[in-house]
Amino acid sequence: MAGASWDWLVLFLWILVLSCAVRQTASYHETLLESGTEPPATDMISVNWTLYSGLFLTWNEASHYCHQQGGHLPVLDTPLTTQAFSMAADRWHHGDLIDTDVWLGLHSSLSGTVPEIWEGICLLQQSDVIYWDSDYDVTEPDGLDTERCVRMKTDAATWGTTDCGNAMGVVCEWRGGGLSTLSSDDYINSFDAGDYQAHL
Repeated sequence: MAGASWDWLVLFLWILVLSCAVRQTASYHETLLESGTEPPATDMISVNWTLYSGLFLTWNEASHYCHQQGGHLPVLDTPLTTQAFSMAADRWHHGDLIDTDVWLGLHSSLSGTVPEIWEGICLLQQSDVIYWDSDYDVTEPDGLDTERCVRMKTDAATWGTTDCGNAMGVVCEWRGGGLSTLSSDDYINSFDAGDYQAHL
């Protein structure tokens, strides 16, 4: 049985490598759009988010859930995607669809370091796209020895670090090609969290 689990691990790693290569290409085209260099229309990136209202998972569970749906946790790697996502989160918050923070795909693989890797596109966080919370007595990122995952505070559209084992709201993101634009249009799914957690 140990040989079979090793085969699955190798297969998973190959899928991850191929997935990163495809996502890096998509990110490159989005960078061209922001710099004013227009790629062909078929290379434009569309970004869509789905809030799973009532579903609260740990970061790893949320990441796994989004991958099962064919997406990943939100990647706010440009000012444009961050602004669009913030608008969607504001509508969710003020529409009483969610009253808690939601997970972002930004995390750190090492204790004591600032989260800088986007799980959905396998790229480092750009230094000019940072929205850490600096309200009250806490300046984010803080607690980096134990807080390696990033959440968005939906009431303030700012980021904060937290323990990856905490339960937060779940939003999944899908990026695709085709003639489309970034959109904060969102599909709200009512979800029985207990049913999903029973199947984890």
